[in-house]
Amino acid sequence: MVVDPTARFAYVVNEGGNNVSAYTIDKNGALTPIPGSPFAAETDPHEVAVDPAGKFAYVTNAVSNNVSARASVKTGL
Repeated sequence: MVVDPTARFAYVVNEGGNNVSAYTIDKNGALTPIPGSPFAAETDPHEVAVDPAGKFAYVTNAVSNNVSARASVKTGL
């Protein structure tokens, strides 16, 4: 799991589901799924990271042996 730099969004890799769940984080720390979440990933996503500006989420995919880059949830993961 990773939280974006603004601490407003969290991303969780679902290895068996080949997708990434995205959540908003409220002021009390409660998570709410983002509409459309989970978002598709490549085969066997393993890790997720968000760039320091919070604009992109990067997902490493173990079986497909690549990295997916997606716009962050702020602009539609």
